[in-house]
Amino acid sequence: NRPSSATHNGPASSRRQSILSRRSSIYSRGPVARHDPRPTSDKAYVQQGIRTLIAYLSSHGYDGAVSPKTLASPTSKDFMRIVTFLFRRLDPNIKFQGKMEDEVPQVFKRLQYPFQISKSALYAVGSPHTWPTLLSAIVWLVEMLVYEERSEEAGADAGATSEAAESSRHFFEYVGKAYGAFLAGNDDECAALEEELGEDFRQRDVEVAEEVAQLEAANAAVKAEIAAAESEPTPLARAQEKRANMEG
Repeated sequence: NRPSSATHNGPASSRRQSILSRRSSIYSRGPVARHDPRPTSDKAYVQQGIRTLIAYLSSHGYDGAVSPKTLASPTSKDFMRIVTFLFRRLDPNIKFQGKMEDEVPQVFKRLQYPFQISKSALYAVGSPHTWPTLLSAIVWLVEMLVYEERSEEAGADAGATSEAAESSRHFFEYVGKAYGAFLAGNDDECAALEEELGEDFRQRDVEVAEEVAQLEAANAAVKAEIAAAESEPTPLARAQEKRANMEG
């Protein structure tokens, strides 16, 4: 298998490549899956995929014309334009040096998309037999981009709270890994990931409970000090009492 001839240039590209590597490792590991568990040929599933794609393209500056009608049976030109736009959302500096029918399967392979995309399908994009499969691949790519955006937003929202940021990172890593395991049909890995996430949250619950107990103890100590201070006469009260005794 030859590597993709898509190239990357400049320091910004190097930073993007590291993001691509992280996305790839999060979403899928291991060999290409033999069976796609998604109902790719189901009409409702296809329509939902089209809506997902339109929503993403419309909200991220895609300047081509998209509608449920055009995406019901797109041309090869439409498909290539959309997929190129999405690839450049991953890496703005990506360059394609060969035929797109050769490049597209290689880029998906680099991203570790768990299903094979054949070159022959790319020559008949709008066919009822090929479009649902290709649409599912595009939706997977959109989901990966949305996942990355939400992961970054979660980290930003956490701000200086490192524990919150760490918790968000763990959860989004779980979502990505579990989705990859689901696509690969690996039920055992899905169960193991769920148990790992549950154990992580149980441990965090214990730590939070300990912190709450410490805070409650500290709060009780402060209240006791305040009560003791309030039970003692103030300097003014003592002075007034002393004066009264002297006058008496």
